[in-house]
Amino acid sequence: VREAMRKGIDPEGALAMAKKLPDKPERADAAFILLEYAAEAENGEAALEVGRYFDPTYAGDSGTIVKDPEHAYEWYRLALSQGFTEADVHLSNLKQWVTKQAAEGSYKSRELLKNWQ
Repeated sequence: VREAMRKGIDPEGALAMAKKLPDKPERADAAFILLEYAAEAENGEAALEVGRYFDPTYAGDSGTIVKDPEHAYEWYRLALSQGFTEADVHLSNLKQWVTKQAAEGSYKSRELLKNWQ
């Protein structure tokens, strides 16, 4: 992954490479680097995947990436703006989770809900 990044892989190539990585524990972090790079170039599919890494409701492997609903929301919104309607389902699940956290007293969740409306 580092070599591909040094050689100037394009965003579409980064997305393709992330999908082909072997299913091993270290895969999540390597894939994240590639996906984040592609997502920052406004690749909607990559943005959807990056959102999942940050999404506390997503059960998939996130490697060492810390769950962060605010970041998940931002990446899902980008994916949605790029035509990936699947992001809408993830946004809905995320909002439900944040709403529950807010009801249980989370100040950060209450603030996120204010910003998301």
